[in-house]
Amino acid sequence: MRTKSTPSASTNKQPQATNTGTASSKGARQAAPYLHGKGYAMRKQYEGHELFVSGHKTQAAARKAMAKKVAAVDGNRLPIGAGPKKTSLAQALQDYAVEHLPFLKGAEQEARRINNYPYRKPGHPRRAGI
Repeated sequence: MRTKSTPSASTNKQPQATNTGTASSKGARQAAPYLHGKGYAMRKQYEGHELFVSGHKTQAAARKAMAKKVAAVDGNRLPIGAGPKKTSLAQALQDYAVEHLPFLKGAEQEARRINNYPYRKPGHPRRAGI
């Protein structure tokens, strides 16, 4: 009967994988530049867009180009409603109610709070029947 010899723990040294801080708070890996032909390239999926930059001499240049592409995607966003300077708090609360209240257990109570909010100012009469 043969016995298998197993190396001891001291002779079986393999490098351990270490966390180098490349993972975001959600656990996904960040995009990193890689060699592509004669230069560095990067691929990244961001907000439903497939972003790709290539042909850069350094990794830093590739990162900078990717940051510009991400900024271009962010720059095309429209503000919610009429924008932060033109939307009143009451209108923002109404928009919130339409989007979120159908999925909440206490939707009726929250709707009453939202409907009464603008009328709680001192000296302002409350609407009857609401």
